Amino acid sequence: MQLCRLENETDKAFLAFCIFCAMQPISVHDVAKLIGARVYDINRWSSVFEWNLRFQKYSKDFGKSLSLPQKNPEIMHLRHLKDALDVQAKALEKLQSIDPQKLSNSEAIRFLTAGTNLERLSMRELLGQKTDEPLSHKDLEAVESFLEEE
Repeated sequence: MQLCRLENETDKAFLAFCIFCAMQPISVHDVAKLIGARVYDINRWSSVFEWNLRFQKYSKDFGKSLSLPQKNPEIMHLRHLKDALDVQAKALEKLQSIDPQKLSNSEAIRFLTAGTNLERLSMRELLGQKTDEPLSHKDLEAVESFLEEE
């Protein structure tokens, strides 16, 4: 079985399902937190789109393909998605521990610039727009450098 978006399943609902599959065991509360959705919506999507049944079918096929992961790019994609979400969670935890009152003006500007660029890139991707201007690594490196100094 391949993970496919079902008819009438929104992109956000399908993303939530992919996270549900990739990060087992995970609660609906955690899925909601990761994608910025209401727990009510996650519960509704889980029921309407039969997540548990779909996951059981998928994991059954997933188990069969474990010996040849290079032949199943979907498994690799989900593994990378899980890793990316783990990395983001750690970075966000670090960012949330920073006291904004202790930031210098230049540090605050760097954070604002990096956040704005991330938002712009995410919005372009959400809208399916190709970008001629990829996200600048300078801003991200500045934030990373700042975090490493602590």
